[in-house]
Amino acid sequence: MRPRQTFLRLPGREIMSSTLFTHALVLTSDPGRPVIEDGAVVVDETMIAAVGSTSELRGTTVDRIIDLDGDILMPGFVNTHTHLAGTITRGLVEDVTTGEYLERIWPIEALGIANGWFGAGVRVAMVEHLLAGITTANDMFFDPSSTMKNAVEMGFRLLAGTVYLDFPGPDGLDPAARMDELGVLLDEYRGHPLVQVTVAPHGGYTVGPDHLESIWRRALADDLIFHIHAAESKEEDATIREIYGRRPVEHLGAVGVLGERTVLAHAIRLDDDDLDLVADTGAAVAHCPISNLKTVSGICRVDEMLKRGIRVGLGTDGGTASNDYDMFSVMRAAATLGKFVTQRPERFTARELVAMATIGGAEVLGIADRVGTLTEGKQADLISVDTSAPHNVPMYDPFTTLVYQAGRSDVRLTMVRGEILMEDRRLTRVDVGGVVSEAMAAGREIGRAIGG
Repeated sequence: MRPRQTFLRLPGREIMSSTLFTHALVLTSDPGRPVIEDGAVVVDETMIAAVGSTSELRGTTVDRIIDLDGDILMPGFVNTHTHLAGTITRGLVEDVTTGEYLERIWPIEALGIANGWFGAGVRVAMVEHLLAGITTANDMFFDPSSTMKNAVEMGFRLLAGTVYLDFPGPDGLDPAARMDELGVLLDEYRGHPLVQVTVAPHGGYTVGPDHLESIWRRALADDLIFHIHAAESKEEDATIREIYGRRPVEHLGAVGVLGERTVLAHAIRLDDDDLDLVADTGAAVAHCPISNLKTVSGICRVDEMLKRGIRVGLGTDGGTASNDYDMFSVMRAAATLGKFVTQRPERFTARELVAMATIGGAEVLGIADRVGTLTEGKQADLISVDTSAPHNVPMYDPFTTLVYQAGRSDVRLTMVRGEILMEDRRLTRVDVGGVVSEAMAAGREIGRAIGG
């Protein structure tokens, strides 16, 4: 590591090794200054040091100047709910409901864990995230330690933790072993700059009330996000009603596991009382419109949630459920679905959807003090998006272009915590060809194992 040297001087402070982005259309996701034409951003090692116009910041002395020539510069996307390792089994279970999907995928996941196939799934998913401009993911899958190690190696921002079930899952762990796993994760990653440990009970129909309460107490004690599937499917709804006589979210409220640290994945089957309960407790929602539509699970009542002040972010769900990690598609689906459901074309504007995919997701995950906007003092998680592609011109409104025209292949640069991890469609830390080859080999093994 080279010695620290002063390269940048701004009034009243000294900044160390840095990058200056110039001539960008800066979309900050910050309500105080949302758009800066011919904008510039200074990154000091891991942090955003200055945001302004190119004329204001062009004299800054830095290690590197990147002229974006009119491209959009914006916060990285935040994926509020996913299952990264499941990428390796995408395409295996198709054209089924959520309940049927779980019945068929868990035996395959058990094979995958036993044979070590899921590491390839994690790596190819993280590559796909970085190429698509997604800089943060909230993951739920077995063997989180492996996923976390991959995130550190790739420089990717990750929230992940122990997945809880009342019974041995595909990984064979019982509840006591899962609590032990959480302790190991906390010992290794507490305070890590990129990896944040969570607890992830699978759902209210796979984890009983006493078990949920014990996980919640652990979340409170260790200040952890409580990430859970909730009100996702008709099968879940029927099971919880039959056993407990309550609706799924009503049940979670009765057990006492709704609060500001709760992230409800999907949250589709909510009546007005459920919505009021979520709002009153401060719980947040990870909205996964493409996955929900594909499995005919239902439609999330996002309009009513936002009216009640509920925090809502966007999620892709896992590769097995929705097949890819494309926040542009998710924004488009959320916008058009929201307009259709409300029958109000003025609802779910493109600007609102971009905010939901960036600062909205950060707020859901409790990390808005660190990421989600291009604001001085926040971590430098940002992306640039090509505005010169034929499908992106002319551009009268950048938010409309992002939501309705642009795609993940338009992402030209991805930076996480001040490090450029992808530039000009090439990853800087990862041999993409090697990751793809590994995933293809694992896929062939899976195909043989399940009979083609």
